[in-house]
Amino acid sequence: MKKIMSLTLLLGIVFIFNGCSGKDKVMTPNGKLGYNVYCEIATDCYKEAAEACPKGYNILSETGFNWNTGYITKFIECK
Repeated sequence: MKKIMSLTLLLGIVFIFNGCSGKDKVMTPNGKLGYNVYCEIATDCYKEAAEACPKGYNILSETGFNWNTGYITKFIECK
């Protein structure tokens, strides 16, 4: 019984610290390629942005953690 409880606790901790993130491709107002990047942990947003725009990016807007969606969002434009 203790092993099951320990395993459940360990899995719970892994899921808490393994944040979800993603990105949606969009066109920026000036016609450049951009992305709406969303994440649960801020560092994941920067990782997603760097993967989407290997030559660099500019952050056009960003929001803090939104309790309704559970995400931080950044609107970025690739360089």
